[in-house]
Amino acid sequence: MNFYVSDAYFVSWEYTPALILAAILGALGSCVGTSYTVAKNSKGMLMSALAGAIINLVLNVALIPIMGVNGASIATCISYFVVLIYR
Repeated sequence: MNFYVSDAYFVSWEYTPALILAAILGALGSCVGTSYTVAKNSKGMLMSALAGAIINLVLNVALIPIMGVNGASIATCISYFVVLIYR
C-alpha cells in the first residue's frame, strides 16, 4: 500500500474502516431524513441532528483522551448510527 500514498499518510488506514461505516450510516440517515422534508417536519430534522451532535460531542470528549484519533472516528460512527435510529 505504500505505493499509493506516502509514508506520512499510511497510518490513516487505521481510521478508515470506522469512517467508511460512518459515511454509510450518514448516507442512510440522510435518505431516511427525506421523510421529514416531505412531511415538512423541520423540527424532527432539527431534533435528530441535534441529538447526533450532542452525542458526538460527549463521545469525543470521552473517547479522544483514551483512544486518540480512533476515538473520534468511533464517536462519529456511533453518532451517525443514533441519528439513523432516531429518524
